[in-house]
Amino acid sequence: MIGNVVSYVKRGKMEKKLLLIIPFLLFLIPITYSDSCNSACIKKGYGYGMCSSTCGSNLTIPGAADCPKFGQAVMVIGTESINKYENAESYESDDIEEQEWTWILRNLKTKASTYIRDTSDDTQHTGPIIGIKNNFLADTLSSTPNPAVKAGSKFCLPEEYLCIDFVSLTPNTYADYEISKTTVDLSSFNSSWSSKAAIYINSITDSNGLKLQTASWDFPVASDSTTDKIWIINNGSTYAGIYYEDSTNTKKLAGYINMNSDSIDQNIVDINYQNTKDTNIQIDLRNSFSTGNNLDLVLDILGEKGSASTNGNDDLTINLMHTASNDFQGFGTTSASAEDADLVWVSTNIGKKEVDLRTLYGIIIKNPKQNADSDKVQLQIPDDQVYANISLTGKSTLVLSSPIENETKVLGDIISEPMLASEVIGKQDYNVIYVGGPCANPLLEEYDEFPKCSSWNLNQGEAMIKLAKNGKNTAMLVAGTTAEDTRMASQFVKDKFPKVKLEGKTIILKKGNISKMIGETFDVDFSDYPYPFVQNGKLTNTLFVFGDKAKSDDTIGASDISSALMRITRNTIVPANKTEGVTGTASSSYNIPLGNNIGDDNYFNKLITISDVPTLRKGKVQLGGEDISIHDTVELYNSGPVIQTSLSSNDFAYGSDVVMELGQGRLRYYYVFDEEVDLKQISASKPLDVKFLNTELAITEVDTNKITTQSATEHFLNIGDVVKIDSDKIKLVDIGDTGEINIEANVSNNLTRKILQLGQRINIQGIDIKNINTYKPGSEEVSCCCTDLLSFLK
Repeated sequence: MIGNVVSYVKRGKMEKKLLLIIPFLLFLIPITYSDSCNSACIKKGYGYGMCSSTCGSNLTIPGAADCPKFGQAVMVIGTESINKYENAESYESDDIEEQEWTWILRNLKTKASTYIRDTSDDTQHTGPIIGIKNNFLADTLSSTPNPAVKAGSKFCLPEEYLCIDFVSLTPNTYADYEISKTTVDLSSFNSSWSSKAAIYINSITDSNGLKLQTASWDFPVASDSTTDKIWIINNGSTYAGIYYEDSTNTKKLAGYINMNSDSIDQNIVDINYQNTKDTNIQIDLRNSFSTGNNLDLVLDILGEKGSASTNGNDDLTINLMHTASNDFQGFGTTSASAEDADLVWVSTNIGKKEVDLRTLYGIIIKNPKQNADSDKVQLQIPDDQVYANISLTGKSTLVLSSPIENETKVLGDIISEPMLASEVIGKQDYNVIYVGGPCANPLLEEYDEFPKCSSWNLNQGEAMIKLAKNGKNTAMLVAGTTAEDTRMASQFVKDKFPKVKLEGKTIILKKGNISKMIGETFDVDFSDYPYPFVQNGKLTNTLFVFGDKAKSDDTIGASDISSALMRITRNTIVPANKTEGVTGTASSSYNIPLGNNIGDDNYFNKLITISDVPTLRKGKVQLGGEDISIHDTVELYNSGPVIQTSLSSNDFAYGSDVVMELGQGRLRYYYVFDEEVDLKQISASKPLDVKFLNTELAITEVDTNKITTQSATEHFLNIGDVVKIDSDKIKLVDIGDTGEINIEANVSNNLTRKILQLGQRINIQGIDIKNINTYKPGSEEVSCCCTDLLSFLK
């Protein structure tokens, strides 16, 4: 029931005491746990012993006298310290200059349910509103107290109850391209062209990185060939001649285009680099040779999703220098000298910017000024549209406070994040769930049972879910013919496993439904799922893996499956007020296009609840003898944080980095009453107990825009454990069969013994105590577990 001991430090405190804690804790253990079990283990040569419903240690001793009294309780203990809060006041600090989070308190005397479904106009929110919002603006890398964040950083609600984590960028493979003014020897075509002025387009990384598009030219000569070198010249009139180098390094004429009108927009070549091809990045000639400096070379960029998928939102224009119907001389209006208008992103002049910049598609433009001084543009082009992998990670904990500062015991099963195939070491040591097929993940080729990239025989709209041996462990493949088919298969695993009747080791899906199930000789089949990945209610030695070349749908699919298993393994706490939620961590993720808000359509919901992140809560609280349905909501107001580049934000300090900005008030948390509630019933003698974020609050009084609270701390205790509050002590003596607890309170040197029923609250000389939840297994389920002293340090 109790997880590993970890260091827990509130914001602003240092962790320097941790090294002092561990030796002290080793001496404390024989005192903390019962003498009978502990003594028996010490006599066997072990470091200490404890009663537990599960023994993961080296030795189990049956029949220890104290173990039948084993049990655990969740108690809320607090003093009578009173806090008063008003709408727009600081949530965490009394210093007005440090109001990072502020209260949202409105309509608290209105008898109604909470309505916050309008996510762009909070004046439309009605009913009792209790929440908080960020009061800081993080729209630059130097914003204080919170800057915009790069990959590897995050924005969090207080207590890290939910974090918006900028995990990484995908993909991470780029090819180098260069566009420059040069001269070229074309004397084999015209004897006077031995040093002909030209615009040179060079695919440096990929020898097939450019694909000619000749079909609509005035005089096409070549077919749509691939190449790495293209030259554009003026033929002495209004015609542009296009030349290229073939696979034998021979220059050839591709054809001519008559650029005699400002209305001409002619595609001459496409970028052809892995998944970046066709209409993703087309290089066009626009306007006319007829007027000096009037011809432009344009990278017409069109992404698959998000802001970059709107035509004209991400174009890059190179203004070419030439006299009327004559040769190229450079860029802009002055050769070999950087000018603002040499290079234009959409309508923003960037020719004199001295840092690398990034477009919405993800193209990196290398130092424009430095290159424009030499009449060239250097680009790094990704192998697919770039996305920001964003994860919403929730954390909900129950803690055991002790006399040792900064010690916490945390409940819950923590599932590893999906990882790249290249990051896997010793795959046969794990149960592995692979998302995405062998063409995206060469690691799958090492399994005899899994199909190879060359032998994949499913059609578009079909997918496979298949089990295979992985040493002494098991591997599962979830893969479709296309990225969308893989996502369909991962959704099937998330939503249908293990709800539908399954058998065999191979499932073929077609358009989201089972087409066939195939049985083979193997120790495990799908009827055992979630075994062997989940055993004894815990995720067992399992990795979630997608290929280094995987599309965004594969990474999302891996997160979907891991989230589904989290739901299966989650340790659900159902206290007296019937509130449900996961203890531990849980997450969901999306790949967000650059330039988009994370709450835009097709990405995260603007109102995030337990169905999105299982650590959020829903359930009931009691007020006036009635159960009131409640739930947690995290709101991405006005679609929440936005993924920005230096160009989309017009903040050139970002350079080639991608950042996540958070506008003021765009991240909010609400405690929502799902049905009509009359908070005027609240009083000091009959408070409303709520779990606000990860803090227990007893609301003792409300006004229209104000609340009065009594703060307390949630404690997770074994029988015999003691909580210290200054010089006072509260001890859990025993737990009854129906959830009641027997406590001893030594307050101001007066000893008081009380029995609290499940959900009951009492006040003993200024200390509030409430019985939230209990767990007491039968005596036959409890063993005396012995642990080696050295294993505690591992």
